[in-house]
Amino acid sequence: MSADLSAVRRVNRALKEQGRNERLTYDRGKDYFYFYGGRAATWPQSGVYVSREEGNRMSTDRWIAEFAILGEID
Repeated sequence: MSADLSAVRRVNRALKEQGRNERLTYDRGKDYFYFYGGRAATWPQSGVYVSREEGNRMSTDRWIAEFAILGEID
């Protein structure tokens, strides 16, 4: 498994278990993560501007909290 995908896989698994349609992905060229799909497509802000290394160190619970914060901004 590629290191930069570990956070993506963990978070997407958790979102799927919650019945969510949104997913997390990583933009290698710009070095940040963002949510897409589902309601995230209408959010004014869907990016989480942390590096790959920092994102992979974040817990799944922290990522889900970031997801909730971004969803509340909508």
